[in-house]
Amino acid sequence: MQDLSFCRNDQRGVVRQKVQREELDCIHNDLLQLFSAAGAPITHIYVCPHESGCECRKPEPGMLLRAAEEHSIDLHASWIVGDSATDIQAAGEQVAGRLFIHNTAVAPSIECPDLKAKDLPDAVKLILEMEGIHAGKKTTNRSQHTLIES
Repeated sequence: MQDLSFCRNDQRGVVRQKVQREELDCIHNDLLQLFSAAGAPITHIYVCPHESGCECRKPEPGMLLRAAEEHSIDLHASWIVGDSATDIQAAGEQVAGRLFIHNTAVAPSIECPDLKAKDLPDAVKLILEMEGIHAGKKTTNRSQHTLIES
């Protein structure tokens, strides 16, 4: 089983012309390189450059479903990690787990996350514990995909 990680984010600054798509692509390339160098490669970054009203803008599940289709992801064996209510809402009940990162003094009201973490390293640790991966030992009964929100 191959582990895959994805990032999806709303970037209406593109349609508002506050950022050029080329600039955003450079930022995402840097992000991909940083995560890869840290041993946690991201398979693909999905972006919604639209204003509201489209199927891909969070909390709609469009990008999530697109990633599932393009990479043969079993969403019920996947985790969503996010730091906003729309990240968690977009996952609905379609995933194995929803983890909310609350790194601010006042966390917004989030309905039904399965876990809460203070930051991304803490989120990784919690997911690994939930999946029964300790001290480098892997089990066969575990999630195979993680979708990271931003």
